[in-house]
Amino acid sequence: MQYNRVFTTSWQIAWKHKKLWLFAFFSQFATIVTIPIVLVPVMAMIFPLLSTSQEISYDVQNFFSTSLLQLLLGTVVYVVVSVVFSIISIVGAIGLMRGVLRVNRGATQLSVREILAETPAYIKPYGLLYLLSLAISLVTAAVLSVLIYLVSMYTYGLGFVLLSPVFLVFSVILTAVSIIISQAGIAIVADEMNLRDALRRGYLVVRHNIVVFLVISLLMGVISFVLSYVGRFASSFMFIPIFFGVILGAVLENMFVLFFGWMLSLLISLVVIPILFVISYLMMIFYQTTWMLTYLELSPQLKEKLPAEESLPEQENPTATPDE
Repeated sequence: MQYNRVFTTSWQIAWKHKKLWLFAFFSQFATIVTIPIVLVPVMAMIFPLLSTSQEISYDVQNFFSTSLLQLLLGTVVYVVVSVVFSIISIVGAIGLMRGVLRVNRGATQLSVREILAETPAYIKPYGLLYLLSLAISLVTAAVLSVLIYLVSMYTYGLGFVLLSPVFLVFSVILTAVSIIISQAGIAIVADEMNLRDALRRGYLVVRHNIVVFLVISLLMGVISFVLSYVGRFASSFMFIPIFFGVILGAVLENMFVLFFGWMLSLLISLVVIPILFVISYLMMIFYQTTWMLTYLELSPQLKEKLPAEESLPEQENPTATPDE
């Protein structure tokens, strides 16, 4: 495995092909857009709870008598918005992988229209993989919540010290599962497999190349760690003028100093936020491209590593169901 070549090629693809940024944006569409939209019906539920007096009333009976409609409306809106934007995210993720695949096969220019025309064939198997990943996340969150609750209730927090190794093992397992699911998603898009065969291919690729995936995960983890601190450092510049503006404005009793601090912070934000935005999407494409190039290099080598009695999933129609 030539790590230098994989990382270099991944960065070149992410930087050169700006159209991939569009698919990267839509691949995160559900996370970016769903929360603000869902806040609207949530606020519609909360506002009726506020009494006309100066005190806030949280009467449970009053809530169910006056806000049941808002509660149902919020639930319906949340489900509909989540489904619609999840589909958009799935299309974005598929388009991003198809674009990277085209570039890896020699394409010098990408057509958004052509890539979008290819995505419907992969929505069903990739959507099932998306639901599987979501189910794993929900079950994991539920188990951890119950475990944390029991530990905090019956050991007064002391049990967290003893459970630290358990949480560490849990995180390692979840990381391995997420990598396998990521490789399965690439198998669906690159090798046109159904869900069952894609999961098996992803598992085999990871199992027979554990060292490779460990090295790449550690390297990308270090890159993410460094960039996160760079982002925090850059973001701090947006708040420094506000901080000094408030202090100096209060000391000098001058509203102009306070206003100047806010305006300077706004100007810095107009510069810093777009830069952080570009870096985040560059790295998103870089990570996805790295995993995809890793799969494309390691997957053809599986036949040499597998025992004779262990068959390898072959390419199939991506619209086939897992049971077919």
